[in-house]
Amino acid sequence: MHERAVVFLHGVFGGPSDFEPVESLLDEDVRCLCPELPVSGRPAVPGMADLVQYVDDVLEDKGLGEAVFIGHSFGSSLALAYAHRHPERVRGLVLSGLVALDLDGLVAPPGTPLLLLASHGSPDDAFGRAAARRLRGSRLLFVIDGDDAPLLTRPSLFAFHVRAFLNDVFPPRLLGEEDALALAGR
Repeated sequence: MHERAVVFLHGVFGGPSDFEPVESLLDEDVRCLCPELPVSGRPAVPGMADLVQYVDDVLEDKGLGEAVFIGHSFGSSLALAYAHRHPERVRGLVLSGLVALDLDGLVAPPGTPLLLLASHGSPDDAFGRAAARRLRGSRLLFVIDGDDAPLLTRPSLFAFHVRAFLNDVFPPRLLGEEDALALAGR
């Protein structure tokens, strides 16, 4: 059975604390990791390849094999870049507040479950539709509440959709005969 794990990637002007309200609303069996990315308040931000390596090093240090990556703002772009470089470690992507859709042609690896959370405008919003076309196979969910960042302003709504996505990506395992015998003490 795979460990249910998520890696939160914050934006340039954010930090790990941006995800604390969402993390607290996820199921207890979900392992959460939110590294402090070396991008906030620095005169020179590392390049994308260096940031992908930084995230990979953090996962190695924490012993995390694969996870759903949840990115906000610049963190969404980093999640896409990471998925492109390490598809074997990415179980799914949740992207919110997308900053860049064209990172030298990067797209999510084929078959990677992808949820886009958008909040600008209505379901016919041109940016959201362009993102969904660009990131083929994604689910596009509009959170229409007048706010521009559902992660920051409506963490319970954000967490609700993340929980549903995690249940799709990590389906519950049904007990088999061996499991039933083990539980019965035989």
